Amino acid sequence: MQILVKCPSIMTSYREKIPAVNSWFTNASFKEADRTALIHRHPGMVFMKRNHFSSRIGFLNTYLTISETQQVIMQSIGALVDHESVVRQKLEYLIRIMSHPTAKIASCRVIDHKFSRIRMRHEFLIRAGLYKPIAYRRLIKVEEKEKATNEKRPHYFSPYDIVCSNDPYFLKTCTKGALTMNELVAFEELFEKEVANEDERTSENEENESIFEDDQEHGMKVTVDEKKQAEADQFYF
Repeated sequence: MQILVKCPSIMTSYREKIPAVNSWFTNASFKEADRTALIHRHPGMVFMKRNHFSSRIGFLNTYLTISETQQVIMQSIGALVDHESVVRQKLEYLIRIMSHPTAKIASCRVIDHKFSRIRMRHEFLIRAGLYKPIAYRRLIKVEEKEKATNEKRPHYFSPYDIVCSNDPYFLKTCTKGALTMNELVAFEELFEKEVANEDERTSENEENESIFEDDQEHGMKVTVDEKKQAEADQFYF
């Protein structure tokens, strides 16, 4: 009944679509309880195209283990349905730039948060000297040392602590109360302006870029952003 309330159009294609989608998740090694939970929480998934599902699982598996791919989808539906470029941007930043272990990324809802929030929270800690990313090539050795010595990595907080928590918890856990809500709000405003300036410069560089080889021949102009949106529209229906 909950599925029908959230997505009434399912009734017209229930017998055909739900078993098919269920089989995709089965082939991707999702447990029955997890498959059922996903469809109940996100009934619109039954309208997903099979090639998108297969492609996305393969894409996530290039960053995560098979079990982590399953976990990240259970935690963050955006990992499955958002545009690939959006998910890639977040994974690249979290893994290669901020040096988070993939297991910690998969175990929380960080991928469902906007990239602007992910960046802002990390930058806030970095500029305060409270978070220090390590070189990506050293990440595995650092993790092995942590397991062997049971010593926590210095100047490190999990994606959950940094991104998924509310402001009071974030400040208490990651700054030990050294920084205040007023300072966080002031930094958010400053960072928004920095990002806006970055976006403006990027827009100026890309404004004439087209998906066509010859704009004059086609008599139209389609920008990179419009191309991405068109691609995203193909995921459903």
